[in-house]
Amino acid sequence: MHKIKALQLQYEDKINHYLHYTTIVIFFFLPITRSFPDSYVISFLFFLIYILLILRGNYIHYFSLAFAHPLTKAFFYFFIIHIIWLFGSENIHEALHTWIKYEYYSLYPLLFFSFIDKRFCHYFLSAFLAGAFFSEVLSYLMQFHTIPMEYSIHIHIPFINHDTLHYFYRSARGGPTPFVEHSATSFMLAITASILLIKLFTDKKINYLYLFFFATISMNIFFIQARTGYILYFFLLGYIIIFLRKHHHLSSLYFPKKLLYFIPLLAIGISIFMYNQNGIFKQRLEITQKRITNVIQTGDLSAMPRLLLVKQALVTIEDNFPFGVGSGDALKTLQSYPENQNTEITSGFIQNVHNQYLDILLQFGIIGLLVYLYLLYKIFTYKHPNMSTQRYLIKQIVAISMLYIGFLATFWAYIPTIIVMLLIITTAENKILKRLPEINKKTVFKLFLFILLSYTIGAIQ
Repeated sequence: MHKIKALQLQYEDKINHYLHYTTIVIFFFLPITRSFPDSYVISFLFFLIYILLILRGNYIHYFSLAFAHPLTKAFFYFFIIHIIWLFGSENIHEALHTWIKYEYYSLYPLLFFSFIDKRFCHYFLSAFLAGAFFSEVLSYLMQFHTIPMEYSIHIHIPFINHDTLHYFYRSARGGPTPFVEHSATSFMLAITASILLIKLFTDKKINYLYLFFFATISMNIFFIQARTGYILYFFLLGYIIIFLRKHHHLSSLYFPKKLLYFIPLLAIGISIFMYNQNGIFKQRLEITQKRITNVIQTGDLSAMPRLLLVKQALVTIEDNFPFGVGSGDALKTLQSYPENQNTEITSGFIQNVHNQYLDILLQFGIIGLLVYLYLLYKIFTYKHPNMSTQRYLIKQIVAISMLYIGFLATFWAYIPTIIVMLLIITTAENKILKRLPEINKKTVFKLFLFILLSYTIGAIQ
């Protein structure tokens, strides 16, 4: 036992480095993973993290550091609500399966804060932007028919009797979104555009590649048929510009300050240009206008299923006030109402409540909603004394996105994973590593090989 502890102490810092490198690779795959917990690549990377944590030892010390973070506690309280309300579920097995699959992101702070060094934030963000850029390139190639809308490879390994069809990328619902369906992709692009804008004005070195990437993302958002992303994009950009103008003394603003006026003009100009192309952007806006007009004139909510869902959810919440129906039973309870028969709610087209706040009220009642609002409050008000302007701004745009997207979607694996992981790296407080390594060309090459290895292992599973 003493020899094991001695080895753990000897290699503790090196294992912490490996944990950070593995997390960098996770951040690369974060924007391009269709179903985060179900991905074999992600499962492999998390398996490595668990093994490294076991080998590192000193469990009480590190997890005490993680649990001391105020966001860890807030997420943990939300996690506990899911556990307690399982006992009110009509089908505990099904509810437990859904919770394990889509809700355990609440435990990510407890896991990652146990080894994340705040000085690595730049590297994690760079990996995230690299993954988003990779998705962006494929999206444009698909949009202009340079590559097919999907590409698969047949993997056959005789000596282990392995035979499968693996999709390298695949269009979701026929749109130019190579990895994730259009609504989630537009959310990711809006977040990415905001991070690029923040880095443009707060990095110490001017990076014109960020400006180019920002412009291409701004155009690509309007290629995708997702109204959610249109609104979030303009809302986040407006917040960032107002903040930088008001608090310019907090940042050096190395990029020319006149671009604070140019950026919104660029965004508006791109949206007008895309609207005049008579493409998807214009079609989506016209469809929305027609549906809203029809609802106002006729009062028939069938033209907008999500409004019908909200109306019926409010009825169900009133019937089950104040404690809700139990974990995992929100949509099932809605579908059981006689008036919802033969509507979009029971047709199979709607697979969730499409509103995070109503979903929580349905499942956990007013107690669950108060716990969730407390979580939002802690995220918005969190600010460490030594927190940089860049990290604070990114944390804020992620928090605003979380608040906004909750009105339009029930959180599933992709969206909350991006939110929680970005919150973790921007709010990390500790300096875990004894020394901070330089990420040079050799290290980048090794990380690239690690990415290829991870993807290959995921592909053959």
